[in-house]
Amino acid sequence: MKQQLSSFIARAATADAGHSSFMLHLQGPDLSLQESLCAASFRQIGMRCVRLDGKAVWQAYLNGQKNRAALATRLRLLCRDALLCNRVLVLVHCQWLSAQDSADDLLDEVCNTLFDSQRYLAALNGPARRLSDLAHQYGSHPVIPALIKSKTPDTQLRRRIWQRHLPALGFHPAEPELAQLVNGYLFTEQQILMALKEAACREQSHREQLSVAQEVKSAYRFNDIILPAKTKGWLQEVLQYAQNRHQVIENWGFDEKNQNSKNLCVLFYGPSGTGKTMAASIIANELNLGLYKIDLANIISKYIGETEKHLAQLFDQAEAMNIVLFFDEAESLFSKRTETKDAHDRYANLQTGYLLQRIETYPGIVILSTNLLKNMDKAFTRRFKFIIEYPFPGAEQRLQLWRNAFPEATPLDAGLDLPLLAEKAALSGGNINNIAVSAAFLAAAQQQPVTQAHVLQATEREYHKLGKVFSLNDFSWGDDD
Repeated sequence: MKQQLSSFIARAATADAGHSSFMLHLQGPDLSLQESLCAASFRQIGMRCVRLDGKAVWQAYLNGQKNRAALATRLRLLCRDALLCNRVLVLVHCQWLSAQDSADDLLDEVCNTLFDSQRYLAALNGPARRLSDLAHQYGSHPVIPALIKSKTPDTQLRRRIWQRHLPALGFHPAEPELAQLVNGYLFTEQQILMALKEAACREQSHREQLSVAQEVKSAYRFNDIILPAKTKGWLQEVLQYAQNRHQVIENWGFDEKNQNSKNLCVLFYGPSGTGKTMAASIIANELNLGLYKIDLANIISKYIGETEKHLAQLFDQAEAMNIVLFFDEAESLFSKRTETKDAHDRYANLQTGYLLQRIETYPGIVILSTNLLKNMDKAFTRRFKFIIEYPFPGAEQRLQLWRNAFPEATPLDAGLDLPLLAEKAALSGGNINNIAVSAAFLAAAQQQPVTQAHVLQATEREYHKLGKVFSLNDFSWGDDD
């Protein structure tokens, strides 16, 4: 990569002045690294870099009542100032300039304005094919693009980075702990430094609450969950993928053939109370990672740009903490995208598109759950590596749930008929747990073991919450049973 950058800068510096423009396009997971590489490269020829934020350009376009002529004038003034101050304009957040509706697409116009006057320019994480086409199709003079991609450090490089920075900040982990850091945290060097500095300042840094998420703590492990064999097998595959991805993706070279292969995005779907949240907790616990449930009410904003701001903050913090992100009731944010009829539709689609981009580039684990799979955007569900159904439990599974609902220390009456409850009460695991807790409190209030009467009383209350009709006569064995 360094050789590619040096070659590009050498070519740009020695070319005949006034005959060509040169566009450096950097792509990679570490935006800070890209900015540093860009600044260091152009510093070799005496140029300094300044960011041109696509989001700010889009906002100026909106504030100006979508007056393209006025926007073009402002861009030309900016280009003039950049030339006078010996600056290279670096275009970031290009996605804000691309729109499904060509009437609002600004990328062509912005790039052509830059090409008109700038000998050197750069773009970070832009649409590679489109930027290349714009450069080659520009007619006034040749524009020579160079696409250079940076990667997240592989296992060996991460080990060297950890070993270099750990002692400087007072950490001296044994080999097993170092191996866990290297293999469990797919960090860039900047993220490693951030994590170490925070850890040195305060031990609880990794336990801080995210601004739009709440940590979910539980002691559940893989053997605690009651699921159909097929569903449990899929859950086991998710864990195996997470535990072995550094070997397969990095050591075996799959990252060279599969873009964003380090990301693990999983969708759980099925009725409420079937174990989706518990399964998310199990994944985090088995991998020794924190689980944070996203508060969608704090994510979605009616103000333009605020939702993207919240999402950017969420994913930036999550990457630094290496946590599992859990979006419950995900259909409210990831629903089917609408046709673009007005600015509100375009903004809603932009939110979904931005979220897709951040999830695909997030190097950790993202879990989404939904009760309404049919409401999810199919273009979004194609991004998932696993889509796992959590079906409503049958009688055999419900019996296991009933047996698992009461802790060993709970006194149970000999007449408690769990097979009858499993057969007659069509309930999910969440409902069964609620009933077990309520029945235990009823029994404790009477200083008795948990009896069938306590469980049925608690079941009646749970039925009432669910809007179901409860009849005591239904809970008895008939001639056909």
